[in-house]
Amino acid sequence: MNNAILAADYSVREMSAEHNLLPFEKGIEQGIYTAIFAQYMAMLVYDCGQTQYLPFLKHNIEVGWANRDKTRNVCGGEYWKVLPDGADIDSYSASGIPALMLLFPADK
Repeated sequence: MNNAILAADYSVREMSAEHNLLPFEKGIEQGIYTAIFAQYMAMLVYDCGQTQYLPFLKHNIEVGWANRDKTRNVCGGEYWKVLPDGADIDSYSASGIPALMLLFPADK
């Protein structure tokens, strides 16, 4: 448990510090990391009661969804940037926000 909390804290405080959002680097495989992170965070939050991460996770959802391509309702991997309508986006990059939304729905 201690190591899981240390890893989550590092991801939130250090890796996400620049935009207060999950980081994204160039490369087709980068987008899937948010979806993987979401699965592990769901275990930490729901199974282990570590709800202190919910505001950060919800913030990522809110910003990422607000900056989606509103024509297609598709999100990019750089949540802090508006995804222009019709922009090319790979499925990995588009998977992060939906994964967070599924695991951390607004009603929880």
